[in-house]
Amino acid sequence: MPGGVGRRAVRAATAVSLLLVCAHVTAVRAAEGGGSATDEVIEAEVRDGTPPSHDASAAQGECTWQVATGVDPVTGRVTEQPITRVRAGRRETLYQRSCTGKEWEHWYAWIAESTTTRIRTRAEATATEKLARLVFRTAPPQDRTVVNVGTWFWVPRSLWKPVSATAYVATPAGVVSVTVTATPSRLRFDPGNGDDAVWCDGPGRPWTPHYGDTARSECMYTYGRASTSQLARRFGAVDGRFRARTAVEWRVRVTSNFGLAFPLPNVRTGLVTPVTVHELQALVRG
Repeated sequence: MPGGVGRRAVRAATAVSLLLVCAHVTAVRAAEGGGSATDEVIEAEVRDGTPPSHDASAAQGECTWQVATGVDPVTGRVTEQPITRVRAGRRETLYQRSCTGKEWEHWYAWIAESTTTRIRTRAEATATEKLARLVFRTAPPQDRTVVNVGTWFWVPRSLWKPVSATAYVATPAGVVSVTVTATPSRLRFDPGNGDDAVWCDGPGRPWTPHYGDTARSECMYTYGRASTSQLARRFGAVDGRFRARTAVEWRVRVTSNFGLAFPLPNVRTGLVTPVTVHELQALVRG
């Protein structure tokens, strides 16, 4: 058999196999959990949390999704690019689901771009909600800060850890999931008096009494004037307090079980921490 004819025969056979598998996915209907594969396209309710583990098709192995390349089941052409199509005004990508532990465990399904976008958006929103839960500490306390005494700021180390959120769609062809992970990288303290903000890497060092008032920290700012003075109003004080702001900067990354993986722009979360700065005066007795 001539080489060209042989290659065409193999391509045609592969295309037929893909179409048969896609047809099999179409015939499957959603189990309990809100998924469907009508017209070969995965459309399902997006949910938060840990994806279900009772996946009968993956009972003897681990399953992953990836963008299908090779023979386009629509045109029959060989391609190394993602296989896509546009139907009813929406773009769909062909994905292959492979499971280890069995001799033949492959499924193909069209997944609408809107579905993957909804999953990612849901995961990002859930992660953002979790980021706001960090607790900040200062020493001296923010209502008893003192002029010319360094104010330490930090986040408890037990809370300084990555935050993840997963959203998923459970379908007859398996679970499609996206995880957004935010990792804290550095602290920022804006004193609220017009001075530049202070940045420091990591969660900061907790202050303890044995450090005293003269020890220094990488995460520290020293106020040079009281917030309770008349002059302080010119430097942002309101009702005798500076509107300081403490924030954490996070590195964010998206991963998935279908080949989607990329970093997102850094995210900064924080809160306003009004600081009352007192000016202590020494009392000399004679």
